[in-house]
Parts: sequence; structure tokens; C-alpha cells
Amino acid sequence: MTASTASLTIPVSLAKDLLTGAEWGPAETRDVLQRTADIKARPSRFASVLRNKHIALIFEKPSLRTRVTFEVGIQSMGGFVVFLDHTQARLGERESIPDVARNLERWVQGIVARVYEQRVLEEMAAANLTLGDVQGVLRGLLDEGVPVRDLVRIVESMTEQARSQQRDADSLLEAARIALGPTIGSLFAIDGTIPIITMAPALEQNLIGSMRTGERGRTLGIEAAVAESLVRQVARLTQESESRGATAVLLCATRLRLALRRLLKPSLPRLAVVGAGEIGGTTTLQTIGSVSDDILVAQ
Repeated sequence: MTASTASLTIPVSLAKDLLTGAEWGPAETRDVLQRTADIKARPSRFASVLRNKHIALIFEKPSLRTRVTFEVGIQSMGGFVVFLDHTQARLGERESIPDVARNLERWVQGIVARVYEQRVLEEMAAANLTLGDVQGVLRGLLDEGVPVRDLVRIVESMTEQARSQQRDADSLLEAARIALGPTIGSLFAIDGTIPIITMAPALEQNLIGSMRTGERGRTLGIEAAVAESLVRQVARLTQESESRGATAVLLCATRLRLALRRLLKPSLPRLAVVGAGEIGGTTTLQTIGSVSDDILVAQ
């Protein structure tokens, strides 16, 4: 990059597809408009920011202005255009939409699509799971002792989850766990029965209400005194279970599971935290003890 050539900073995470425009907030939108003005005013400064990048243009609708402006814009910034004409045969008629997306991902660095139905964009985006996404989920499963032999079911559940608005790493992991529910249940069942530790409903709802999502994923935003009391109660119930010769799991609401495990793991690394949605309806549950909501007075 020469001193006279500007670098282009994309104002939105590369892990995020732009499908509706709502993915960008006001700040990102202003940044895009300002960057557009800069490029138009000084095009030579941006002449190589897409060097060695290939962008696929997929058009189901006949187009003149849209196609030409994208082609000219990409090429003027040093990129290469691959035009795919689908005006005669729509996406999904010859090959499935996920197959098209997965193949293009190997060859191009971006896709511009002008299609008739929004679902086409959503299916393409959902199929765009990266190897890193899959590896992250597999690591998360193995970290909690969950077998990953059923890779087909794991990837299918991830793809289905990715079609929703929640396709972050935590959501993909939890979707895979729910799909593997029978396997997870069998890990802890003794003669078809799972010894469990439950939580008082008021406590569980309070913890759900405190959940936060940040750089570390889902966490609980509770006071330190409440967290310490919660850990102590769970540790005591776990010890009582073991003294009876049973290894109990902590059962909680599915959406709370991962955040709760992150809180308990440093003190209770061997404790299994299982979401209610991961337990099959044919499994018998034996309650060993329950975490009281008395700890809420610590707030």
C-alpha cells in the first residue's frame, strides 16, 4: 500500500451479512455515507483497496444501473467481478441455495445479490458457516464432555440456528446441544434416571433477568455476594449428592445454562450444567436437592 493510497475500513463486522440494512446502526450508516463521499471525491486514493478480491454479482432480476454501478465501483477499486446471470433460472432451481453459497464462499470474497425473495438471501447467509464456527462448537461440546461423533446432526443444527437472527457462537453451541439431547441425557442417566439439582423458580427468573451478552459471551450480571452464595449452595448440594453415591447434574432453563456454567466452572469444574430442553421426555429425573432463593436477600 503506497502512501498515496488510502486503506478502507469496513464499518461493520465481517462476520455480519448485510441482508436488510437493519444490521447497521446510525453510527455505521453515517460512516458508510462519509466513506462514500470520500471515495467519490478522491477515487485514486482508493484504487487498490479491493486488489486481488473477487466479488460475485448474482442477479435474478434484469438490471442495467445496479449491475453497471457495482461492476464499475468494484473494478475502479482494484477488484474483480464474477457476474452470475440467474434471470432465466432462479437460485435453487438447479442447485440448492445452501450449496451455491458454500461453493461461492471458497472462491470469492464477497457476494452482491439482487433477488426476488428475501428468503434467498437468508438461506445463503445461513449456509455461510465457517470452519471456525464449527470448530468453536466442537470445542465447546468436548469441553463439557459431550461426544461429537454425530457431526451431521451438529452441523445441521448449526445451519438451522444460523438462519435466525441469533447466530453468535453461544447460540450455535446451544443449538447443537439441544440437537444432541438424547446423547447428553445418556451421559448422566443411571438405569434411565438422572439425579438432578434444581433451582427455585424465583431465583432462576432473577438470574435470567440478569443475563448479559458481551465479548465473553453470555454472562450473569449479579452482585458478587449473590454469586458467592450461589456457588456455595451448589457446591454443598453436589457434595451431599456424592456422599450418597450419586453424581447429580444442575438442571436449569435452557437459555440460562451457558451463563450459569461460566459462573460455576472456576469453582466446580466437574459439575455438569444441563438445560431443560436437552432432556428427553422419556427420561426420569430424581431431584437430589434444590438451590434456594434465599440467596436473593444478598442483593
